[in-house]
Amino acid sequence: MLSAKKKRRFPHFIDHKKWVYIRLIGARSTQMSISGKWKQLGPFGIGGLLFSSVCVAPTAHAQTLGGYGHDFLAATVNFGTLWEPAVSAGWSNFVSKPAGFGTGAESYGYHYGVALADNVSGKFMRDFVFAAASHQPHAYVPLGSGTFPNRIWHALKFTVIVSSQASDPKFNWSGIPASLASAGLSNVYQPAQQRTVLATFERAGTNTAGYIFGNIWLEFTKKPMENHNRIRAMVKSR
Repeated sequence: MLSAKKKRRFPHFIDHKKWVYIRLIGARSTQMSISGKWKQLGPFGIGGLLFSSVCVAPTAHAQTLGGYGHDFLAATVNFGTLWEPAVSAGWSNFVSKPAGFGTGAESYGYHYGVALADNVSGKFMRDFVFAAASHQPHAYVPLGSGTFPNRIWHALKFTVIVSSQASDPKFNWSGIPASLASAGLSNVYQPAQQRTVLATFERAGTNTAGYIFGNIWLEFTKKPMENHNRIRAMVKSR
């Protein structure tokens, strides 16, 4: 429950029927309720609107534009966004050596900048743009059990099909289409030699391969949603 003081400060987030977790960057997750319908904006209305757009994680049944923004921030604001491009830049600079980047330390810096931009733009396309446009929150849910081939197939299938019910398959717009869009956007900051159609589709293929590997990694390392202690506690409390 919100204290009387917090209710006065955030009058637009009060609704005792819906509970969500709000995660502020660098802070602990706090359980609080939000209103499904906005009341008339008061003195803190604009601040509350901005707060909800980036910090509030809506329920799965009521995803909003702010919720997709939260998903993008959650996927981006982490250490992986920094070290993954560093590894990719090292591979490109010392192994694959694509044309147009030069040599030496300056080349590595160019590679790192491009890889960092690709990393963020890819998450932006998957978790915000295509997820919001298709009204499908981008979240891989691992099978968590079963045979090894079945779990691999579950991860591979998510690249193309996303659905909570086998009888109602839906195309995953955050999969291959998002990879193509991210590869196209990358032409804005790639060297001239990497802006060809062939190079763009090669990047799209690399993006998709990385996406598949990420799903397989989550399949065998991430706890299934229904087994999460916090989720079980929330379900029992309803």
